[in-house]
Amino acid sequence: MNQRASETGVLQGPVAQSFAVLTFRTNDQVYALPITAVRQLIEMVAITPVPEAPPTIQGVINVHGKIVPVMDLRLRLGLPFKAYQLHTPIILLQLNGRSLALVVDEVETVIDVNLDDLQTDETVFEYSANLQASYFSSFAKVNKQLIIIIDADHLIGSQLETRLAQVLPTKVNPVTKAETEKEWAGV
Repeated sequence: MNQRASETGVLQGPVAQSFAVLTFRTNDQVYALPITAVRQLIEMVAITPVPEAPPTIQGVINVHGKIVPVMDLRLRLGLPFKAYQLHTPIILLQLNGRSLALVVDEVETVIDVNLDDLQTDETVFEYSANLQASYFSSFAKVNKQLIIIIDADHLIGSQLETRLAQVLPTKVNPVTKAETEKEWAGV
């Protein structure tokens, strides 16, 4: 059991040998998010721009009556913008009690990742930290493919959270677990 994986909440319990992730592609690289953070997958909808929003935030969408900020993963990773199409996927996430819509290039599938397949070598993360990629939790080798596991709770860092609070008409309010379950029930 490695320290970084346990700090990021990837482990499901002390006896967990694997955990489920949703895999997706952005710029031909496979990434994954723990399935516990994923609430729903939707196709592209109208995004309302927010003046003075951080560049990674494309605007907001209405999800069941709640305003949800939309982050473009390409822009968060420092990649060039790719025009949205009708079927561009959006992953709706619940992070630290906050909702976030994440635009990616292509959603793939849900897979189980064995803890033995994780690599959290600190030298890799020191390099990543230089690229301001503190939202990577680990790398997984699955079927000869390298998958970057994203620490969902760190996609919105404190600076971005502060900036969002300044530009959105109402702060992205924390919700309780019961409210979250009620909100997403039956969807």
